[in-house]
Amino acid sequence: MRAVDPFYTDDVPQPAVLCYNRTRQRYVFVNRKNVTKDLSIVENYRLENYFAGESFDSQEQFWRDVLLDSSISSQALELVQNQVELEYQRLSALPPYSLEVLSGVHDFRVLVGLKYLIEFGHRMGISSQLDPVLSFPLGSSVLTLLEMVRMYESLVTGNTNLIDAESDVNRDLLTILDRIETAEGEVVYTAKIKKTELLAPVPRLALGHILENTITFGTGKYASAHTRLPVEEEGSLEDPGSLDLVIPLLGKTGTANNYTNASFFGYLPAVSTGGTGMVLDNGYAVGVYVGFDNNKAMRRNKTRITGSSGALPAWTEIVNSLLREKLYSEKLDPVDLSFYGLTLLHNELGQINLAVDKESGGTLVSPAMKVDEKNRSQASIMTFGQLYETGRFKLQRSFKPFWGGLEAFGEEDIN
Repeated sequence: MRAVDPFYTDDVPQPAVLCYNRTRQRYVFVNRKNVTKDLSIVENYRLENYFAGESFDSQEQFWRDVLLDSSISSQALELVQNQVELEYQRLSALPPYSLEVLSGVHDFRVLVGLKYLIEFGHRMGISSQLDPVLSFPLGSSVLTLLEMVRMYESLVTGNTNLIDAESDVNRDLLTILDRIETAEGEVVYTAKIKKTELLAPVPRLALGHILENTITFGTGKYASAHTRLPVEEEGSLEDPGSLDLVIPLLGKTGTANNYTNASFFGYLPAVSTGGTGMVLDNGYAVGVYVGFDNNKAMRRNKTRITGSSGALPAWTEIVNSLLREKLYSEKLDPVDLSFYGLTLLHNELGQINLAVDKESGGTLVSPAMKVDEKNRSQASIMTFGQLYETGRFKLQRSFKPFWGGLEAFGEEDIN
């Protein structure tokens, strides 16, 4: 009997004891400290009397039916152990550094994800060193202001617009040049911009709406309150009151450790063809960095300079200047705006705009419900998935590598 029951001894007290669960009418193994009122400890002599007239197969089946910690049966655990052993033997026969082996190693999967992000950053125009460390998403890398602005432009529009140059250094230097002309007017240099799509439309739309919410309901609300269309240009909208429109903007604050610097990066959309709204194509990526050259902390007494208090006001002024210099007011249709206001127009990709609770971190309200995209007073999130009549929402998962050439992977491919 002892060969069948590895848990059973007469002379050594065991931390786990065999009990009979009167509620479930099953034998269970539990820790002595977890024996409850509905469990009766089975004494050893009762087991001996029970097994005395039973065959070896019956005894073995008894132990297989026992629930371990009142959850899974001993037989189920045995099946799992056997399967693990078979899988171990199969993997042991493979080369130790094959992808089939490494893909199951957690640290390797994390490293692959970090390497993917680094290469993604390089494709967006980042030439500064990016290290594959776990603190990567916390901002452990040092980037230039130009690189950050390029990155936000790529994340919002899905495209990179880089100067075609032989080296990263030359590319950065040539960024500010549109063309070079001689005194006689001869054009000796014209910037050649290479446009590359990196981000697919679906994730781009979802990410863009998150950045829009940051300005509407988050740390960028200052920009939403202080960015307005100018009224001084000739030919602008006739009714000055109609110019008091909320401008759709996208952006995100940034505050370094110990307040050594603050930043705000974002995007001003362009006016759509016909002036009925705003679109992301041909807009303006804007970035502002505030800090001391020696990285001195920007704090005094109880005052702290953050991205929203230090960089965002300057960012807002730049955006207002763009609205004025690029004649946004003249390009808008006053008739259409009087009905719908100024909104960011999206292509129809099957997205759903759902209401969220802004006081609880933007979680979906329950039951889930749709919100009109033009309703800017109700916090919402634009996403993809299926909304059932019961109010349950099933999120759609998709992934398309930035290198392109492949169809998006759906949920059935990742599960």
